[in-house]
Amino acid sequence: MRSLYTFIGTVTLLGLSFNSQAQTADTTKCFDYYKQLFAQKGTYDVREGNHEVIITVRQGDSCGVTYGRVKVVGGKLVRPLYIKDGRGNYVRSSKKLSDKYELYRIPLEFDILNGMSATTYITQDNDLVDIFLIDILKK
Repeated sequence: MRSLYTFIGTVTLLGLSFNSQAQTADTTKCFDYYKQLFAQKGTYDVREGNHEVIITVRQGDSCGVTYGRVKVVGGKLVRPLYIKDGRGNYVRSSKKLSDKYELYRIPLEFDILNGMSATTYITQDNDLVDIFLIDILKK
């Protein structure tokens, strides 16, 4: 069951390169920005395979974004999540989801809704993480 908790990547300033193209003017509202953008533009159908993603990470009043990659099978996100590092390589995530999912038997959902993860994931560090499939966003 522990391997189930390896889905979400480490999102710290030391471990990741934050691409300025992925950031909004007000990083405290990055999740709201991408959620609204996806709602306004709409998305193409989700195809099976690897997808480029934007990952938003919120804690308190701060929000950060980074690029990543995830595989989709049967319309669902599949572990592991890969994070784009400072050299442009995709590295496997190492952050773990909160133990509360297992403790309280909260089912983990990996569904995709409107081009984004249908669930906001909570890490052991109490980060709120959402995944946006940027490559299916309509132009």
